[in-house]
Amino acid sequence: MRDMHDVLERESARYAIRSGAFERMSRRRDRKQRNQRITATIVGLTVAIGIAVVGSVALRSEREPQPADETRIIREGEVLEFGDDGLVATDTTTGDQRTLARCQDCFFPFRKYSASLDGRWIAYSSITCHLSCGDEKRAGGIWVAGTAGRRILVGGSWRWAWSPTTDQLAFTGDSEDGTELALFDPASGDRTSVVTTRGGIPALAWSPDGSTIAYVANTRSEPSRSSVFVVRPGATPMRITEPSVLFSASSGWGTLEAMNGFDELAWSPDGTRLALSTTRDGLIVIPIDGSGERTVIDQHPASFAWSPDGRQIAYGDAGDVVIVPANGGTPVHIESDASSPIDRYLAERWIQARANWFLSFGGGIVWSPDGTLIAFSEGLDWKAVPVG
Repeated sequence: MRDMHDVLERESARYAIRSGAFERMSRRRDRKQRNQRITATIVGLTVAIGIAVVGSVALRSEREPQPADETRIIREGEVLEFGDDGLVATDTTTGDQRTLARCQDCFFPFRKYSASLDGRWIAYSSITCHLSCGDEKRAGGIWVAGTAGRRILVGGSWRWAWSPTTDQLAFTGDSEDGTELALFDPASGDRTSVVTTRGGIPALAWSPDGSTIAYVANTRSEPSRSSVFVVRPGATPMRITEPSVLFSASSGWGTLEAMNGFDELAWSPDGTRLALSTTRDGLIVIPIDGSGERTVIDQHPASFAWSPDGRQIAYGDAGDVVIVPANGGTPVHIESDASSPIDRYLAERWIQARANWFLSFGGGIVWSPDGTLIAFSEGLDWKAVPVG
């Protein structure tokens, strides 16, 4: 009996040793698993926090866009248009509009308007009374506005153009000695005289590099005869055509009709030639070196546009688009059936990227920058035809 008791005690002691070892192993395993769970939890939390931070940044970047450049009255992605509320800046992505100028009492509030190339200023011409009113009642002129301050009345004319390189407005106005061509700096308010002619100046345009201004000047003794000049500010003007009758006698709207034709004075892209639309001689191209002019077509287009390479000129004719070589030649008609609708904002961005742009009474026409399309306005819409 005693022997059996001893055997049981020995076996119990051996089992206790094994059981303790097993418990220690179990505790080590439990600690390892617990540590793994803690590590996994920490890694998971770190990843989750990282995702949350990235997501927060992404959401914040969408909800909080960069503030608009408040030095620009026309911001990136906007075009300048005539809307129901006056002169407006239209966001070409959303269609939202900001009213920039109103002329509620004007008979013809925005006959002509454009923005400086950097979008910091706008200029527009207004007429406050019908042309049948007496001269003493007629009013209006050129106005310039920016992001701050009141609009500025520059002068009483509506012949003007922004420089393609600086915030300088070239404009004409009456003077004691005739008609003055001057520059206006909207930032400082300074006016600088360029030249004074004894007759009128019915058209002007900046060269592509912003160094030279071309203008048409009437002869005071013979108002029906005109010459084309080019001048660098601070230098003496150079006549590049002999005096000639460029305009037929107008009727009805009188001088407004005439000035609409002369608004289409445009430099070639390389700055070596001028194209001028006249009611008397049609569309003519004039070399700047004074070597003589060439009639491209014998009709007066309401609006026209140089091709980007300067080799051709496009204009509208009874719904068709016509392309003619800039040195003269046979016009090629592209019938309206070949046209297709185009986003009007795209076409207007093409126009407003040019120097001296504006939409004329007869509609707008413009080449795409790569020269593969010609867009033209049709009412409030735009269409385009392929070139090639």
